[in-house]
Amino acid sequence: MRSALALFLTAMVCVCAPALTAGAAAQSGDLSFGLGYSTLKGPTGDVSLALEELGGDKDIATALTYRGGPQGEAGSWTVSRSPEMSTGRLTYRASARVQDWDYLPYESRGADVSVMRDLPVGPRTQIGVGLFAEYDDITRIGSTSAILNRDIGAGGSAGIKLQSRFESGSFDPVLPQDSRLRIETNARLAGFGERKFVSLEIATRMETPLGERMALASRLVAGAVRGLDGDAVSVLHRAFQGEVAPRGFEYGGLGPRDLVTGEPLGGVNYYAGSLELRRQVSDMPVVVAGFVDFGSSWSVPGASGPGFEDGHAVRAAVGISVEFTSDIGELRIAFAEPIARESHDRVQRVSVALATRF
Repeated sequence: MRSALALFLTAMVCVCAPALTAGAAAQSGDLSFGLGYSTLKGPTGDVSLALEELGGDKDIATALTYRGGPQGEAGSWTVSRSPEMSTGRLTYRASARVQDWDYLPYESRGADVSVMRDLPVGPRTQIGVGLFAEYDDITRIGSTSAILNRDIGAGGSAGIKLQSRFESGSFDPVLPQDSRLRIETNARLAGFGERKFVSLEIATRMETPLGERMALASRLVAGAVRGLDGDAVSVLHRAFQGEVAPRGFEYGGLGPRDLVTGEPLGGVNYYAGSLELRRQVSDMPVVVAGFVDFGSSWSVPGASGPGFEDGHAVRAAVGISVEFTSDIGELRIAFAEPIARESHDRVQRVSVALATRF
């Protein structure tokens, strides 16, 4: 799939890019390239093309992205229309995507469509309700695990989704001048299709200044997903913890595991949190932080017996991180040491993420 994906996305950029260079008045857009490196995906290059006001309609936009390297690749194409209403916004969205990364136990491609009605219910709160339909084809499972291989093949889901967002203060600056809080909830009920499920996720983020260049930051996310009518929860909807949340573990390094193949299975219950003491270095865009991360993922229906590990013990790690942000990109480095782990967990003490754009 990898060579075909790269060829397709390159062709799309070549077709769409002349509209930018021609300076057509009917639309505006941006074509950008980037290079990056992370411990998860290795060295990568990326290209993105974003167009707005397609056909002279200020509400229509499209975006094409591709990112790839020696350890895999992924691409997506999205078209949306978001006309403003007398109150709130109505958003129509359609997208197609493919991904094939070495760190994932599967290769997939899919598409989805949705319509979402967002309504403000106050100066800081917004709620949304909508319909969605998605189709995914898991074309390859890179494991002999029976739990993973039962998900191979194509399937779809359709239903309703609800979301809410409360936010006090902006999270754009490096460090806050005032306390700020964000609370988000997302719920989906997919009652139609081959992959019926119900899911709920709640995420919070809070930052409090402790001085001119110091702040206390915390994050917490928790969720659960359940299959309906006896349907198993697809690997696409299960949670794989690690790498970012919590740091100190590989992606999929904690949580349910097939002990025979060594593959992570992902869990239908999960949570992850972090507490950081952050300090900006002088007037430079550099932030140094000390952190405590924790989290867990557990429960995979059908994964029971001596060949599986599916406990819900808390994992935790302590460490320090350095973040540098500039106009051309950002660099993030974290050093973490697990202080609570299980014998089958996979540790990753150093993680690096570098991204540049030009």
